[in-house]
Amino acid sequence: MSVLEKNESDKVFLSIVQGTLRQSVPEGTSGAVVREWEVGGKRGVKHEMVFSAVRGRIVGVDIYEGESGNRKFQNVNITLDSEDSDKFPVISVGTGTRYGQDILKKLPNVNFLEQVRIRPYSFVPDGEDKPVTGVELTQQDGTGNFNKKITSFFHKKVNDKWEAQNGFPTPEGDIKDYQTDDWDIFYKKTRRFLVDYTKERIVPKFAQAYTPKTKEEQDRLEDNSADSQKDSQNNSLESEFEDEITDDDISF
Repeated sequence: MSVLEKNESDKVFLSIVQGTLRQSVPEGTSGAVVREWEVGGKRGVKHEMVFSAVRGRIVGVDIYEGESGNRKFQNVNITLDSEDSDKFPVISVGTGTRYGQDILKKLPNVNFLEQVRIRPYSFVPDGEDKPVTGVELTQQDGTGNFNKKITSFFHKKVNDKWEAQNGFPTPEGDIKDYQTDDWDIFYKKTRRFLVDYTKERIVPKFAQAYTPKTKEEQDRLEDNSADSQKDSQNNSLESEFEDEITDDDISF
């Protein structure tokens, strides 16, 4: 007896754009919004469903490295369970972005046996001209509400200042003398630290690392990396270490 197998993905890929979760959908999908994009000189239009947050139990974490044309990219992929459908939500975001690094800093403090609510944010504080971006992770408290905030595993607050801990790199010398190149070198170092820590301490907690099974999945990972990278270009990296903003400082 012959059986035809559909070449369909069992994943729903979510990128992070402008402080929201986005799912690319076909043109004409009810409820979708249109977004123009530009990356590497190329332009286009995407049709997307927009979500403020997603919740579920994390069943997979991995660092995916890919290449498209002459551009290499590296994503952190967070796979959630599929209790409400036959699709597994996968949040895929570049490891060099504020969104990606905020997730990597908080993952070690997540209880992977329980559900987590993942909510990105992006806003411009009063009197400022650059957006503050990040990802809020919360888990359920004793009442079943998602009020238990997950903080960075690599920073602690001491006398109203944030200090690095658990091996997180710190700048060498006086940061007042730092130029753009100095910050570029430092943030490449912190990115490598977070990626290496995740590979060694977080990824092995799950049975199997995710790899794309179809061309569609490969394309989604590439698109998500480009989306989050573009969305982070307007943020000030230099200000992060001087006065790190966490979810405890943010209210909506």
